[in-house]
Amino acid sequence: MFIEFSLKEDEMYFIGSSEERSDIRINVPDLINDIHCIITTTSGTPDSEPKVYLTDASQYGTYLNMSLVGEGKSTIRPGYLTVKTTKREIASGSQSSVYLAYDKRRPSRQLACKVTNIRKEPFFGASRLGLYKRELEILKGNKHPNIISLVAAHKTQEHGFVFLPLYYGGDLQECQYSCNTMDEDLAMHFMQQLFAGLKYIHGKQIIHCDLKPGNVLLSERLEDKPRLIITDFGHAMNEADKPTTWPEDWGTPAYRAPEMVKLQEFSCKVDCWAAGIIFYQLLEGVHPFAVFEGKESLDSAILPAEIQFSSAVLESVSQKSRDLVSQLTAKDHCQRPQMRDVVSSDSLAEDASFLREQEWWFGEKKPSPPTQRLALEEGGVAWLKECRDPSHHDTVLTIKE
Repeated sequence: MFIEFSLKEDEMYFIGSSEERSDIRINVPDLINDIHCIITTTSGTPDSEPKVYLTDASQYGTYLNMSLVGEGKSTIRPGYLTVKTTKREIASGSQSSVYLAYDKRRPSRQLACKVTNIRKEPFFGASRLGLYKRELEILKGNKHPNIISLVAAHKTQEHGFVFLPLYYGGDLQECQYSCNTMDEDLAMHFMQQLFAGLKYIHGKQIIHCDLKPGNVLLSERLEDKPRLIITDFGHAMNEADKPTTWPEDWGTPAYRAPEMVKLQEFSCKVDCWAAGIIFYQLLEGVHPFAVFEGKESLDSAILPAEIQFSSAVLESVSQKSRDLVSQLTAKDHCQRPQMRDVVSSDSLAEDASFLREQEWWFGEKKPSPPTQRLALEEGGVAWLKECRDPSHHDTVLTIKE
């Protein structure tokens, strides 16, 4: 049983089975006492974080993070983020807008706040609230250096707020535009990470469904070989819950696989196709169907055409890379390799240094100062209210309205 609730500063919350005395009622006979435990909160200051104390008032025992507190004893929950969201918009899409946010006590620790209006009209037949909840569930479980992870989340009647890591390197599309054709070694550096991230989510039975260079972030702009992070799970689906056929107008037309165009049954191999298109773009400097404009024209090109490399790429790029692009963009999805097969090959082994990397917001690694910070705008700070971090049980997010 999981119960999520918001906490306010300088309050006391009684948790137990008593209907009359409990602020948060959990009625489990022979396990939960009338008053099982008490949560007490205190105010924070600009120089210190607020505190949350848990007092064990039970006969059966209260556990915090699998450790027994002990009857009559109190313990403090560690880990807080006191977050301010600004009015500085750093990205926008068809469903959401993204704003700069930061830790009030450590302004150098910046985050991205994705704001979704969950009361708006349905998006291609799917409710905004349903899409928000599905994306949130996917983000909660992401713990991989090449996949965007959830820091915290909060929901009001009108909006859903998702707090995510903020990266400073732009996206893969900007990177490709800046260098036009990319050196094979650098392209392979990015693709190794892209493949590793896809292998991870596919292993969890998640299909991204909208993989494209604009949804792939880079950790730092000035690094020669930055870390790559797959983001935007707004169109993602779980294999078990996906529709029988591909929803019309779902995803980005230029990166849709043939089975998506034909609205047929689909699988995680739609992501493999998109990865092949991205690999081609990095090597050629242009999308394979760039000359076709409009959805209908694109669809007619995707179905019959075989992807061809230019003579320049044929001369400069290895046969192994060209073969991999061809395999990933096979028209018949049955002929495309699974990501676990791609990553397990000798030339595409997962980079151990990236897989070991952790993030500061989970308390597992001290952040190294990035080469660039976004300027904080002191005016026009939007406040939200306090809530618990649903993805990491040792972190309480404090946001004020």
